Amino acid sequence: MRHCLIGCGNMGSRKSEGDDGLSISTHAKAIHFLKDVDEFVCIDNVLDLAEEAADKWGADDYNDEPLAGFDFYTIAVPADKHLSVVRDILSHTTPKIIVLEKPCGFSFYDCKKIIRLCEQSGTALIVSYQRRFDKILRYFSDIRQEITIECLDDFEHLCHAYDMESWYEGKITLKVVNKTKNSMAFNVYVDGFRVPRSLDHSLYDFYRYTLDGHSELLCCGSDIIHTHYVNEYGSN
Repeated sequence: MRHCLIGCGNMGSRKSEGDDGLSISTHAKAIHFLKDVDEFVCIDNVLDLAEEAADKWGADDYNDEPLAGFDFYTIAVPADKHLSVVRDILSHTTPKIIVLEKPCGFSFYDCKKIIRLCEQSGTALIVSYQRRFDKILRYFSDIRQEITIECLDDFEHLCHAYDMESWYEGKITLKVVNKTKNSMAFNVYVDGFRVPRSLDHSLYDFYRYTLDGHSELLCCGSDIIHTHYVNEYGSN
């Protein structure tokens, strides 16, 4: 698998990984730990950022322009650039998978156009707002326990929580709470009891489940477009 990361800023490579050094909070770090990746290249129009990411995460090369011929592209640039980057990639190559950092696009039009371009090329399009692979949720939903997700009232986290609620339809209750000093992004309660858990490796698990071919990770257009609106306008 040849993997190209486009965008080496905050979510791409530079976001804090936590004091323990074990957290996986950036795309570059998650890709670094994937055993399926034979070649890994970092791209950023600020060449110093691409070089920094490549050095930090052991990439094979870096550049300031997207390169053709990769199986898997991760795009972690500002949302208003998503459409132009996807269009540029698909005009030169046909990858198996494109992962977009959330939201899918800057506008409703951009989202629809990105989806159409990927459908036309036969490329799987995935947006990294999903938590469908979360091991705690999968386990307790399978045994039909009553699950409540307590989520912070902000766009960054609501899109993840909305996806969990809608995917596990009828099994999960979503409760939105105000942020306090010690708030966590998500708390999960099973039959009223809080479950100790960690999302520290969520990006790695996201890629692992994607590469393992779990079809539930391959979003349909309505998933992606609705998530854009959750980000932009809130859950109402």
